Amino acid sequence: MESTLFEGIIKRLSETSEAGLSFNEIEALKFLREETRKQAEIYKAFTDGINSKKWDMALSNFILFTQRVNMVLLYLLQPTNVSLLVGSKISNLIEEYLSTVSLSLSSSLLLLRPYLKEMGIESITASLSSNPPSLNVSMVIKSA
Repeated sequence: MESTLFEGIIKRLSETSEAGLSFNEIEALKFLREETRKQAEIYKAFTDGINSKKWDMALSNFILFTQRVNMVLLYLLQPTNVSLLVGSKISNLIEEYLSTVSLSLSSSLLLLRPYLKEMGIESITASLSSNPPSLNVSMVIKSA
C-alpha cells in the first residue's frame, strides 16, 4: 500500500512543471522530488527487512526513514518556506507528501509492533513535537 502511495506522489512531483513557480517553490519541488524518491527506497528496505526478519536492517531503515522525514519537515517549516504550505501552487503536493509519510510512519510502527520481542525491544513509542517540527521515536531495548 505504501509503495503505491509513494509511487503516486513521486509521479505527481515529477510531472509538475517548474514553469510559473517562484524560486522558493522550485527549490522546494526539487528537494521534495529527491527526498521522496530516497524515502521510498528506504521504506522498501525497511519492509524488506521486516519480511525477511532481518531486524538490524529493519530497525536501521526505520530510524533512517524517520530521520529523513524530520529533515523534510524542518526544511518545509523554515520561515522562508512556510508560505508554501498555504496558497502556493505546490501546496497540494506538500499536503499529499505529508499525508503519504504520515501514513507510512504509522504503518511502520504497526509493522514493527508484532516483532518487538523477537527484536529485543521492550517498547516503542512515537510522539510529535511542534518546535522544532519532528516525529520522535523512543525504544526501550531489553538487556541481554
